[in-house]
Amino acid sequence: MTSDEHDVTPVHGEDEILERVHKRGTQLRRRKRLARASAATTIAIVVLAGSLAIAHIGGTKHQSQGFVNPSVTDSPTPTDSPSDTPTPDVSPSESPSEQPSVTEVPTVFPMIAPCINSYDSTCGAFYWDPAPGPDAPMTVTGSASSKTVAVGETITVQVTAVDPDAEISCHKIEWGPTAIGFAITALAKYGRWETPAKTRGEVTETYTHAYDQPGTYQVMFSVMSGNCGRPDLNPYSDSGGWGTTITVTAAPSPSPTDTPTPSPSPSDSASPSPSPSP
Repeated sequence: MTSDEHDVTPVHGEDEILERVHKRGTQLRRRKRLARASAATTIAIVVLAGSLAIAHIGGTKHQSQGFVNPSVTDSPTPTDSPSDTPTPDVSPSESPSEQPSVTEVPTVFPMIAPCINSYDSTCGAFYWDPAPGPDAPMTVTGSASSKTVAVGETITVQVTAVDPDAEISCHKIEWGPTAIGFAITALAKYGRWETPAKTRGEVTETYTHAYDQPGTYQVMFSVMSGNCGRPDLNPYSDSGGWGTTITVTAAPSPSPTDTPTPSPSPSDSASPSPSPSP
């Protein structure tokens, strides 16, 4: 007779009833031990699989893969062993119909850090994926309508910037006397960064300006491609500029005009006649 079969033979006396109850209790305890052993085995397999996955990813990183977050640790395995569980005595009041309980198996998933375009140092060394090609340089040209102007006189500046592999992201002109260009920011990058596609950028601008004070001024046109102020975000990003020196003179004074002197008008009074001689 197997452990799952029930004894349907008739019983005779109280001793035989107690013997069957004890036998049934033994079967139930055996099922509990088997269930706990199965749960412990399942947990061990899951933890082992997670550890192997972490070791594999950490030791065989490919450029198209991410990095494993080392802060994640495996859950400890249960210390409950089937051989260490004592067998309790079966009391006659135990119900033969009691079903064995199954230990709940926790879910263990190794966490993988989001190591694409990351600033997290745990993601490892920075690299572009795919590897970028050579960066084509930016060219900037310009011209001014005059290098010397008077105060109040308008000057015209025309500039053109071309980057063969990155879009123009920002540009500006400064009329002097000094120029500061763009503020540049760069943050440390880690892990795999996706390489942007090459895109041609071009811009042409015409500016006009009039100075209100004489002096020497440095005109500067500044331009940046890729990402404005963040050249580290695009391997094809470039910056450039064009400038010229403008001399501003004082406005000429107006020429004085001569005022004609009016001619005297003839007198209307008659001249006195000479007196006759006696």
